Amino acid sequence: MKIIRSITSMRNRIKEMRKKAKTIGFAPTMGCLHQGHISLAHQSVKECDVTVMSIYVNPMQFGPREDYKKYPRDLKKDVELAKKAGVDYLFVPSDKNMYPEGFSSKVSVTNVTERLCGASRPGHFEGVTTVVLKLFNIIMPDTAYFGQKDAQQAIVIKKMVKDLNMPLKIKTLPIVREDDGLAISSRNSYLSKPQRLRALSLYQALSKARQMIQQGERNPGKIIFKMKRLLRRGKFVKIDYIVIVDVPYDGSSHPEAFPYNHAWFFRVDTADTNYQNGDILTISGAPVNGADDVFSFKVDGINASLAQAELEDIRVVPDPYFGRASGTSPGWEASKYEHVIQFQNLPDKCSVRIYTISGDLVRTLDHNPGDGGTVEWDMLSEDRLSISSGIYLYHVESQYGNHVGRFAVIK
Repeated sequence: MKIIRSITSMRNRIKEMRKKAKTIGFAPTMGCLHQGHISLAHQSVKECDVTVMSIYVNPMQFGPREDYKKYPRDLKKDVELAKKAGVDYLFVPSDKNMYPEGFSSKVSVTNVTERLCGASRPGHFEGVTTVVLKLFNIIMPDTAYFGQKDAQQAIVIKKMVKDLNMPLKIKTLPIVREDDGLAISSRNSYLSKPQRLRALSLYQALSKARQMIQQGERNPGKIIFKMKRLLRRGKFVKIDYIVIVDVPYDGSSHPEAFPYNHAWFFRVDTADTNYQNGDILTISGAPVNGADDVFSFKVDGINASLAQAELEDIRVVPDPYFGRASGTSPGWEASKYEHVIQFQNLPDKCSVRIYTISGDLVRTLDHNPGDGGTVEWDMLSEDRLSISSGIYLYHVESQYGNHVGRFAVIK
């Protein structure tokens, strides 16, 4: 196995392989290799003449308060594992090579990056697609291998490759798990023993969902409710999101990775989620329906217990809010969030009351059907005065129940 750090050297090696009509497989990673990464290498070795693996912790896909600096790195161990897995070339570029001075280009894939992980990690997928496209241009693989653990990432990459007519195949391989079911991840090294045990609730919740589906349950709301109830048994678990979706089957040799062969989407001709007589729902999807297909619809109304449980998903973004003194009205500035705090995942109609830690009412915000589950606060009091830094409490009152939380504002 050869270790290559220069883009020019890597390209020269690829040219040599192309002259010999060799097929090239590629497994992009951020290092701290584990059996999930190794499974990608094994599949490439099995299917291709030459296997290239990259190790690069891409700063562009990390947010300002994420773990770029402390992300686990162990190149010596990675070299040993990659060599043992049969990797022919290990590409280890530097930041200076990947993003030279003056670099200002980005690759953006829309419509599939704004939700799920993309909703809580703005800019993440733009960083992923940019670095992956650069790596594809350097390695020029015939096939690139990704893991199902980052399912949304794999779908985004496939969309980019298709949209840009790139001459390569993307294959998604199944998740590799520990014996107790926890998905293997480089970030698992962050976990203490108690945290490692609590993390098993993720697999337990997924197993519960699979069990319900196998037993015939087809109501996503009921499945999600059971999953959340299981996760909330551990008070230290904070749920970002749980959704149930269909995704297109990619035709790879691993149908268990994405077992659905088509997806259906529903669009309503009104932004108001309080549907009324006369509203039109449009069904769109892959043209696989035939004369024998039957679509059945049932409206059960609002599930009160589920709606009350969903109140636990209310969150404040950003929390904490960081600003800096500016000496001008409103007294401090923050370039990213522009003096706005969002209350997200709100019920269709509710009131949000914000209090100081001593119990003084600062502001009341109303959320109505059609507002999309989010209400913004301009960080001014009822008297239109700038707020101070500190801990604030908020109380959400709705017909489904109440929710109380807190957040921080830091100058």
